Amino acid sequence: MDQPSLARFVREIFDPAMQEKEGLVLDIRGNGGGNTHDALMDILARKVYGYTQPRDGYRQTQPEHHWTKPIVLLINEESYSDAEIFPAGFHALGLGKIVGVPTPGYVIGTYSGVLVDGTRIRLPSWGWYTNDGKNMENLGIPPDIFVENAPEEVVKGKDSQLEVAIQTILKQLPLKSATESADTQKEGVGVPASANNNANGGSAGVPPPALRGGKRGSKTSGN
Repeated sequence: MDQPSLARFVREIFDPAMQEKEGLVLDIRGNGGGNTHDALMDILARKVYGYTQPRDGYRQTQPEHHWTKPIVLLINEESYSDAEIFPAGFHALGLGKIVGVPTPGYVIGTYSGVLVDGTRIRLPSWGWYTNDGKNMENLGIPPDIFVENAPEEVVKGKDSQLEVAIQTILKQLPLKSATESADTQKEGVGVPASANNNANGGSAGVPPPALRGGKRGSKTSGN
C-alpha cells in the first residue's frame, strides 16, 4: 500500500475495461502496509451528485471518476498496518463485505531515527483508533465472512477465500436474463492486479488465479 501501488490501482480501476465490470474484488492479503488508506477510501466512497452535458457531446457524471458498484474486500492474517486501517475504514463506511480471516493487529505509528553511532531506531509514536475509541493495536479487523485457506488447499492452487469473495459479489448482481448463468456473470467481476501488491515488505499474499472467461473476466494489469 505504497504510492506506486496506489498510482497503479487508480490507472486500473478507472480504465475503460474495468469500468465495464459489474463488481470489484479487492485483495489486500499478504500486504505489508504503507500509507494509502485515505486515498483508497476517497476513491471508493465517492458518490455521483450530478452530471454535465455539453451541447454536442456525451453526458459526464460528477465526479467524473468514481466506483459505485459492489465491492468485496479480501483480508488475512498477513494484512499488516495500513492493510488493517483500510479494512477498518472500509467497514465503517459500509463500502462492502469483507472476506477472509482477522488481521493480526499490527497497527502503530512509529518514528524512525539514527543515533550518533549509526544505529537505527524505531519508536512507537502515535496510535490509531476506530470511531468508537478502540485502539487498533492488537485489535485485529474481523471479516464479515470468515473463510480460511487450508494449507493442503493452497499447495494445490485452491483459493477458497477468493472463491467465496466472488460468490459473495455475484449474489449482489442481478441476472441480466433468465438464461444467464453464474459462470457468465463471473466474467463481470474485476480483480485489479495491483490490489495485493506488497511493495513495502512482509509476506507476499497468495496471488489470485485468473478468472474464467475472455476479456471481461481477465485480471487487469494496469499497464
